[in-house]
Amino acid sequence: MQRIEFSAPLADAKNYPAAVLKVNPNQPLAHSTLFANPVLKNQKLQFFATGRGALFYAALRLKREGDNEVLLPAYHCPALVEPFIAAGYQIRFYPVQPDLKVDLSSLKSLISTKTSHCLLVRYFGNAEGVADNLRWLSAQGIVTFDDCAHDLQSFITPTVVADAAICSIRKFIASHDGGALRLKVAPAAAEKTPVAVSWMVEGINLLKFLLSIFSAAITTRPKPHLCSPMATVQQVASEATTTRAEIPAANVVVKPEGNEPFRYLQHKDQEQSCYRLTQWQLTHINLSQVIQARQQHAAQLMKGLAGSPLGSLLWPQLPPACAPYVIPFLLNDKTGFDLLRKRGLQVLRWEELAVSDCTVSQDYRARLIQIPCHQDLNEDDIHYIIQCFNM
Repeated sequence: MQRIEFSAPLADAKNYPAAVLKVNPNQPLAHSTLFANPVLKNQKLQFFATGRGALFYAALRLKREGDNEVLLPAYHCPALVEPFIAAGYQIRFYPVQPDLKVDLSSLKSLISTKTSHCLLVRYFGNAEGVADNLRWLSAQGIVTFDDCAHDLQSFITPTVVADAAICSIRKFIASHDGGALRLKVAPAAAEKTPVAVSWMVEGINLLKFLLSIFSAAITTRPKPHLCSPMATVQQVASEATTTRAEIPAANVVVKPEGNEPFRYLQHKDQEQSCYRLTQWQLTHINLSQVIQARQQHAAQLMKGLAGSPLGSLLWPQLPPACAPYVIPFLLNDKTGFDLLRKRGLQVLRWEELAVSDCTVSQDYRARLIQIPCHQDLNEDDIHYIIQCFNM
């Protein structure tokens, strides 16, 4: 098994107040329909506990005889890398450009006779140029993976460009779990698939689902701007040294917890299907409504964040045909992350990167954050997010 070193986390969630607004949606029946969407129902999707579980299965399914070397982007979450380590691949990392697009000339320079596989990411819902690059790679005889974890819209398109496409369901609907896989060549009926969750566990999950709906119906969510006072830049700067004392140095192997061999890829990811309820939620979602809501929210937020003193938008406007998972925002410096978290806003960033010589990814590790724009946000939420960035 190849040993990959990841940078240690830069922050600990325990140092921040509970988030008022979170990155993923939390209303389980929002935009649901009575009848299943035939587009999704007829695509022969395979379901897994998580998106990383789907990627692990695809890595095993598409492995070739002999050595397998995969090219992965240097800017990533470890959950993208660990499935290939577990599947026995040799891994090389290719650089990304400041706009997170792939420089095809740089990618070509890394391809050798050993290169058998390559994965491309549709970062935060931006699909621009990905399909063309996948077609070029396929023409070279390279097995391709299309990471649509942030791009449900591209995942369900009729044409499968890559040999495998994966999606993370819970990033788009308020489900308890869920990853999905589409293969260009459909698996044989007798092929081993993930084990279904027991009906007893399914029943417990259904009960939790019904309770969450009931709770949402009787609970009035506090308006974000009426919550705890906002932290100031001066407060965050003065607390930085004590808040960060326990965080380890960069470029160390991050140890997994318990008996699990990986930090993110767990046994259930590799062996278990997602809940049947999650599959029902995905096939009954009105995707056009979700896409429209995310695009509208993103446009409002991007307009309000354009003049923020904390930094700048990675993309000044939405890329073509983008239904964003989140809005990427480049902070002026890393103290902005603490400031926003202390104001109750759950912004994310990919801090645990595999060691590489990509200067963009090493910079973005501390400064590129992900801002929520999902379909459950209301006008107060959007106003609060903009307020957080402009005080």
